[in-house]
Amino acid sequence: MEATDSELADCSRRGDVGSFARLAARWDGKAYALAYRLTQDTTSAEDIKQTALLRAYERLGEFNGRAAFSTWLFRIVVNLCRDSHRSTAVREKALGGFPEVGRRGQSVAPRADAAWQRRETAGRVAEAVRSLPAGIREVVVMRHCLALKFAEIAEILDAPVSTVKTRMARGLTLLRDSLEDVQS
Repeated sequence: MEATDSELADCSRRGDVGSFARLAARWDGKAYALAYRLTQDTTSAEDIKQTALLRAYERLGEFNGRAAFSTWLFRIVVNLCRDSHRSTAVREKALGGFPEVGRRGQSVAPRADAAWQRRETAGRVAEAVRSLPAGIREVVVMRHCLALKFAEIAEILDAPVSTVKTRMARGLTLLRDSLEDVQS
């Protein structure tokens, strides 16, 4: 029988490094997916995921088990994404408003019309999600990309469930408005 996250965390706190390695492997993909969806940059997402796992290991004594380990880890990821976004904004402002070169230079070679249309639509949706205000984008990504429940998102963001639902509704409205010309 597979050990639970809490059991692995307890073993790790007692010095069993292998237990934390198993725990990290269990949540590695989801932590990366969340970081990527929030940053839209593979390098940043990988760095954030690694930093989040390192912080989780270093601060495992602070994990009290009241929330799920995944909730605690996702909160670390979200906070690191927020920090990354702030430092990127400061860096861009210092450069006189010039955004980083190569952040997203996606080119789609002409292919079969249907495949091209799917890519184009996916790119438009990703851009629309990326343009959402940070607090709303976090909720939309956690709900639709990670399939988290509103209560889990509220716990990760340390916000009331009603606030999370309001942000979700606002996000869907903004997405609907910005994507009204996209055919399904």
